[in-house]
Amino acid sequence: MSLSVSAAPEPVGVGSNLVYFLTVSNAGPSVATSAVISNQLPASLGFVSATGFYYLSNGFLLVNFASLAVGATGSVQ
Repeated sequence: MSLSVSAAPEPVGVGSNLVYFLTVSNAGPSVATSAVISNQLPASLGFVSATGFYYLSNGFLLVNFASLAVGATGSVQ
């Protein structure tokens, strides 16, 4: 499993939205089951929304991937 993270726009202006892009990849050798991405959000940011199956917990954005096949990728914004 690998994770890449990027954000746009950079820099972000005060009062503007910053979009995080999180992508997880499974290089194998097995199917990943119950994979969860955990991303701590800075306290100074206000959360607006996300794509995928996610929930917030104590300042962390948690994204659940029920199953990720070998060679597959999953993403959330």
